Amino acid sequence: MNLPSNQRDNPSEERMSIPLKTGSCAGYFSRGRDPIARVRSGDRVRLRTPEANWFVHNQPRPLCESNLVMWEARQREDSGHCMIGPIEVVGAEPGMVLEVEIEDVVPGSWGWSGAEQNDRSWGRKLGLDEGSFLSLLWEIDVDAGLARNQFGDEVRLRPFPGLIGMPPNLPGRHSTVPPRNFGGNLDCRELVAGSRLFLSLIHISEPTRPQRREFGGLWLRK
Repeated sequence: MNLPSNQRDNPSEERMSIPLKTGSCAGYFSRGRDPIARVRSGDRVRLRTPEANWFVHNQPRPLCESNLVMWEARQREDSGHCMIGPIEVVGAEPGMVLEVEIEDVVPGSWGWSGAEQNDRSWGRKLGLDEGSFLSLLWEIDVDAGLARNQFGDEVRLRPFPGLIGMPPNLPGRHSTVPPRNFGGNLDCRELVAGSRLFLSLIHISEPTRPQRREFGGLWLRK
C-alpha cells in the first residue's frame, strides 16, 4: 500500500501476515471499528480473505448446498459481505491517493455462484418462476487453474478480490453492497494479480484516526 513518495517510509521486503480469526471480520462498514492491523506506506501484506457469504473455507465433500457450513464468527449485525479489516494506513491524510498493488491472488478449494430469483429485477425480466434459484457449487483446482461445477461445466480461473474499500464518513453501520467513490463492492474483474488500484482519500474514517481499508472475498466470474 503506497502513499505519495514524500509520505513513504522505508518498508521491509518481508510481508506482514494478518490472520483470519474471530473479531477480524465484519459484515458492514463502520468508521467506528478499531483497526485489526497497522501498516505504513510501502508495506507488503499477506491476508486471507473470508468467503463473502460467511461460509467456512473447509467444506464437507461432496459439496451440497444444504450442507454448507457457516462461520460461527458471524454476529447478528453482520448482514453483508464478510470482510477482513479495517487495516490502518499510518500517515494517510485527506487529499492523498492510496495505491493498492495486488501482487498475488490465490483462491480456496471451492466456490459458488447463482442465478437470479424471480423477486429480483433481472429474475422478473427473464421470466423465472417465483422463488427459483440455481446454485452452482464449484470445485477449484488451483494448480490447474480450473473450476468445475456439479454439472461438469468448467471455467478457467482469473481470481480477483471483489471488495476493497473504506467506510463512509458517517456514523453507524453501512451496507457492503454498493460500490462507492472511495471503494467498496467494486466487483472489478481486472483487479487480478499484478494490477493496481488507486483510491482517493477524500476523508479520514474518524477525525483523529488514520485511513483504513477493508477487504472482502473472492468471486467466481465468467
